[in-house]
Amino acid sequence: ALATLLGAGCAGSSGSDGESAPTLDNPEETARALVTDWLSALQDEDADAIAASLAPNFQIQRADGTGADRSAYLAKPAVVEEFELGDEITALQDDDTLTVRWSLRVTETIAGRDYDGVEAPRITAFVWRDGRWQILAYGNFNPPSEAR
Repeated sequence: ALATLLGAGCAGSSGSDGESAPTLDNPEETARALVTDWLSALQDEDADAIAASLAPNFQIQRADGTGADRSAYLAKPAVVEEFELGDEITALQDDDTLTVRWSLRVTETIAGRDYDGVEAPRITAFVWRDGRWQILAYGNFNPPSEAR
């Protein structure tokens, strides 16, 4: 499932350390695959895949004002139950970075708080490092659910 994080969907990708990112043939298609792989890793609670997805200087910012760096996120990643990507994805590549604006309908639990199926915007920045795309920054604008 992490084939995209490891460089699939790219033109001229050799995936070796120290090389520049491949020029993407279709940034939106690659971005859709990247975020799907990321959400699938969270859904599967695959700690190795989650860790491999995050750049060393990863940060997340959430709509409720909370955030985390890589080590804090890995200690308590989101638990995704179900997800559905929105129809529109805007992805822009510049050399070794890929910025992605997208939306997501998700049922998940973050730090004990439930988020239920409301489609909300996201922004994700990827960096090409060690032959793969890794998440550098992630903005989650998902509003928390009302108390049940």
